Amino acid sequence: LARAIGDVLPNARRVGVDELTGPMMARLPSLLNRAQLVDGTGATRRARLQKTADEIAGLSRAQRINEIAMVDVEAALRPGVRQNELSAIFFRRCFALGASSSIIDPIWSLTPLSVSCGTATANGDVGFPLASNDRFLREGDLILSDTGIAWNGYHSDFGKTWICAVDPKPGAALRGCYETWRELMGEVYAALKPGNTTGDLVRAASRIEKKHKLAHYYLGHGLGVDSAEPPFVGSDLGMAFDDAQVLVPGMVFVLEPVVWRDGAGGYRSEEIVHVTDTGFELLTSYGYSPFA
Repeated sequence: LARAIGDVLPNARRVGVDELTGPMMARLPSLLNRAQLVDGTGATRRARLQKTADEIAGLSRAQRINEIAMVDVEAALRPGVRQNELSAIFFRRCFALGASSSIIDPIWSLTPLSVSCGTATANGDVGFPLASNDRFLREGDLILSDTGIAWNGYHSDFGKTWICAVDPKPGAALRGCYETWRELMGEVYAALKPGNTTGDLVRAASRIEKKHKLAHYYLGHGLGVDSAEPPFVGSDLGMAFDDAQVLVPGMVFVLEPVVWRDGAGGYRSEEIVHVTDTGFELLTSYGYSPFA
């Protein structure tokens, strides 16, 4: 990094950065002849908000690697498998396909069927996703999968609801959650076009499901060289914040609403969208098994 900066700015006195790692803080100034490191987000925020065609291609490549690996994982999701065995399957395929790094620990979370039987949370809502370990998965476990890898610095994001079973079939109540989720997404997609705001997306989701996210979630978040970056959609910052965020071509973000029914569980899937001149395109192509 110091060599690259030196090639572009050989006599730099102040260098703006939008993310500092520990090694950068400790060593980079001395490698740059004591240049001062300052906050560069003011300069990079707008550029990162709108992706170029090359960046869209990079994000699409990362997502494709992630989804191919998840085909192997879903095939192995049967009673008796351990969570860490699923992680091993995922990593083996991702890195064989050219992934640069893993950006989150793979999650194969057991989704509680009710708030009362789940992990206690500070906000009193149902607690998931939770970290994975060497737990055995059992027949009928409702699994929230959540993974992310990077390819040449560009991130992916994958999330699905699966059922661990020899013959996975959702019951009527759980299928109802999925059907409501699909209806909700249809409303959001209809509002997803340049000139609208992220507030329009929140209102679209709320027309179908008033509580379309858990207390510790949001309707969506940006994706790029971070797995969660602006724009943030439907966060606890409130509607005034969302109404001020106008959709523009080049934005890429992940939509991840949850439809939850206490006693039945719920459905969540993550869909990556790219705002275009006339609407949007999906960068996610994975299906919705075993629900569809």
